[in-house]
Amino acid sequence: TISGNITGIGNIDRFTEQMNQELAMANALTPAFITAQKSVGFARWYYYVSLNRFVNLYPWIGRHSWQYSDRMLNNVHINKIRAAKKGVITWSAPYKDSAGTGLNTSLGIGVYWQQAFKGAIVIDISLTKMEEALPDVDKPGLAYVLLNRDNKVLAYKNSTKNRVSINTQW
Repeated sequence: TISGNITGIGNIDRFTEQMNQELAMANALTPAFITAQKSVGFARWYYYVSLNRFVNLYPWIGRHSWQYSDRMLNNVHINKIRAAKKGVITWSAPYKDSAGTGLNTSLGIGVYWQQAFKGAIVIDISLTKMEEALPDVDKPGLAYVLLNRDNKVLAYKNSTKNRVSINTQW
């Protein structure tokens, strides 16, 4: 499917020109989301979430399965994005995916209009898929360890298939 799914809360009859422009911008992100999905196999969801209480989610999923919720604007990661300096990419701590697909992490960046924060572009990444994408390790004592900025483990792969807990401090 070539479209994202825009859902939200509000009255269409009361949309301002600025709101219509933001919706058009959010929809125009879909081709970039499609391109990113083709090149980053371990990313699960791409979305733009707006302070105007809507989201454009890709890939498309029916509104009966998933839709915008105000919780999207009041979580730890969005608050970190809002507090970050303009242009800074912010990573979330690993978390269990609400769809039950395993552990994810997210990266996001704020979107601004005339210096005012309007929303964020966020990519949800499957840590399981990221770990699977790492090359196999064939020598004992060697391993791949991917850490976030807080030196917490995002992915770990070694020759013995031993596991390291996600969020372990390295």
